[in-house]
Amino acid sequence: MVDGQKENEKLEKVYRLVKKNNDMLVAMRNAKRREGFFKLLQWVVVIILAVVAYLYIEPYLDQLREIYLSAQDVKEKTRGLLEQRPKLEN
Repeated sequence: MVDGQKENEKLEKVYRLVKKNNDMLVAMRNAKRREGFFKLLQWVVVIILAVVAYLYIEPYLDQLREIYLSAQDVKEKTRGLLEQRPKLEN
């Protein structure tokens, strides 16, 4: 009877260890799920902020593009005028 009682105690101890191990594994799995969700949420926020920033800055970029194009146009007109002027001979 003593052996049966010791075996029951050992089984009870193994059961508690298995239950504790299972609880830890479930907690780790849940933590990994939360980590994945928050990482996805982080990327969604980064992408949304990038799009909003671009949409906010876009009018200024368009203005800069227009300034650049007009400067190129002035450069081409100046080059054309310089080519059309009469050559001075010394």
